Amino acid sequence: TITATSTGLCGTTSADLLVTVNPSTGPTIFTAGSTSLCQDAPDEIYTATATNSTSITYSVLPVTAGVINPITGVMNWDAAFSGMATITATSTGLCGTTSADLSVTVSPSAGPTVFTTGATTLCQDAPDETYTATATNSTSIVYSVLPVTAGVINPTTGVMNWNAAFSGSATITATSTGLCGTTSADLLVTVNPSTGPTIFTVGATTLCQDAPDETYTATATNSTSITYSVLPVTAGVINATTGVMNWDAAFSGIATITATSTGLCGTTSEDLLVTVYISTGTTIFISGTTPLCQDAPDETYTATATNSTSITYSVLPVTAGVINSSTGVMNWDADFSGTATITATSTGPCGTTSADMVVNVTPTPIAAATGNSPVCEGSSITLTAQTVVGGLYSWTGPNGYSSFDQNPEILSASITDAGTYTLSVSVNGCSSVPSPVTIVVTNCAGSDLGVVKTADNYFPLIGHTIVFTIIATNYGPSDATGVAITEILENGYTYVSSTTTVGTYSASSGVWTIGTMISGASETLRITAVVNSAGTYVNTATIGGNEPDGNLANNVSTIEPEPRDFFIPEGFSPNGDGTNDLFVIRGILYYPDNNMVIFNRWGNKVFEASPYQNTWDGKTTMGISVGGDELPVGTYFYLLDLDDGSEVIKGTIYLNR
Repeated sequence: TITATSTGLCGTTSADLLVTVNPSTGPTIFTAGSTSLCQDAPDEIYTATATNSTSITYSVLPVTAGVINPITGVMNWDAAFSGMATITATSTGLCGTTSADLSVTVSPSAGPTVFTTGATTLCQDAPDETYTATATNSTSIVYSVLPVTAGVINPTTGVMNWNAAFSGSATITATSTGLCGTTSADLLVTVNPSTGPTIFTVGATTLCQDAPDETYTATATNSTSITYSVLPVTAGVINATTGVMNWDAAFSGIATITATSTGLCGTTSEDLLVTVYISTGTTIFISGTTPLCQDAPDETYTATATNSTSITYSVLPVTAGVINSSTGVMNWDADFSGTATITATSTGPCGTTSADMVVNVTPTPIAAATGNSPVCEGSSITLTAQTVVGGLYSWTGPNGYSSFDQNPEILSASITDAGTYTLSVSVNGCSSVPSPVTIVVTNCAGSDLGVVKTADNYFPLIGHTIVFTIIATNYGPSDATGVAITEILENGYTYVSSTTTVGTYSASSGVWTIGTMISGASETLRITAVVNSAGTYVNTATIGGNEPDGNLANNVSTIEPEPRDFFIPEGFSPNGDGTNDLFVIRGILYYPDNNMVIFNRWGNKVFEASPYQNTWDGKTTMGISVGGDELPVGTYFYLLDLDDGSEVIKGTIYLNR
């Protein structure tokens, strides 16, 4: 307050003057607002203060930085601006103006990350690959990979170490970091698998010369194509794509089929060795005798064939004997004669050939010597040999006797000519077993023995008995000694009993031993036997003695009965069911003159037939019946006359319905 005091004569006055002394405006100081920002940052409020100021206004330079509200200090940054900007705050007061500048750094945004180096297609287990990326305004770039099984990447250098087992798609990621933000980029890398080993799956490794086309097929994992080739070129021509091999007809030996597999990542190949064999040559016999005698010692048959690995031997017919299939040693069957075929079969890698050798086995000649013994002294001895086609005959005998005639004769035999004469026969160098015959020379008057055999029924019924009668007679003129008859029952009969007028009969040996029979004597043997259902029914009796028999024509007697199957059933059932409806007598047709009569239990005749032919169906054919002609169930009686001289057969029949 300024006071002015006026003094006058007349007083004093004063006046006060209020004087305001304003303070000076203080320095301007920023209190808020970021000094470091990123390009296109959101609005930022810049605030400043100054003591004693009445207002503060804000401005920015360069003007490209954006627009600032001069009052509020809200700065709207231009999206394209980066660099240094100056925010100025001007403080105005009653006493002066102050200002302050705030330097703001607007850092540019990190640019898009871009890969500049690094392969995007690789093969499995490729060497390390460096991946490089760039981004404007970045301060660092780091690298990563997915999936993690793809391998390991250096995050700083981008060097990728691929996992040897990995194939497929992998993603390399580069992440760029700057003052203002982060960007990233993915690089898709295809890791193609390695071409797998080539393996043949189809195609023969052993073939015959001039074989038909053969297809060779190989496979390889991850291959895109397989081509085929063959060496030597003389082996033939192979289709490079299909693997079909056309073999050269003249080629044999070892050929190599090569399959080459190509994939996205590499080539592999495989060789297949193929052996082409020459065809088996013609089988040829080189040893072994073809004409042989029956029961010859073992003979070795040998054959050969070019390019064969084995030769086996066989023989037909099998009755010829047994041949060793490997050595060809033939063991001939002692009973075999005729034509045999030895077959040699040669087997090689390429086919089989065979050859037959026909062997003629000459049968051992059968020497069958007979003579007219006994011979009376002074008569001729006749030696007889069975005829052998192509045979050479040789006789030897007592007193140095020999002859090459087939049927030699010794005239006016004497006692010294008696003995054993031996015959040998040879055919084509094959000799028989010697056949001896004993010649008896006696001083004899002689006797004539005869035998006659008969049967009581030449049409016996099976299961019934038959009686054989054998009569032996000495017709003289001399007595006979050592008389015996051979009477063997065949298997069509079963022995029951026997009787003789002299001597004994043995059923086991079939010999009736009589002994001595005077001239003119006759003796009888009767044998009872059962007729069997099957077997031989021919029966022969043969008589012989010690003395010469001048008449051999009556020394044998043979008969052959014809057994018949005859059976009368005990009942039947004529009920119309198709089974057993007729009374059937098995074998009745053998007796065409038979007569049959059937009676009921009261003795009334109910059926009669002459002949009966298995036609009775249980109905009466006699007179008038009450209630129809069907006879009731019950027992009936029959009389059957076969009209063959045998007794009338009587029996019962049970009729059932």
